[in-house]
Amino acid sequence: MLDTLGVIYTQVGDYGSAKTAFRQAAELAPAHALYRYNLATALLATGEIDAS
Repeated sequence: MLDTLGVIYTQVGDYGSAKTAFRQAAELAPAHALYRYNLATALLATGEIDAS
């Protein structure tokens, strides 16, 4: 659910909220690679290359 919310935030350009949602999703399910991938994508979109 949080990952889906992050995708929606990304689609409307709210990368700050997207990063928060993706971080929470990744913390709740650390083995789920797609959550970490989506977080990295949002970090790259905001220029946070080192954090991704």
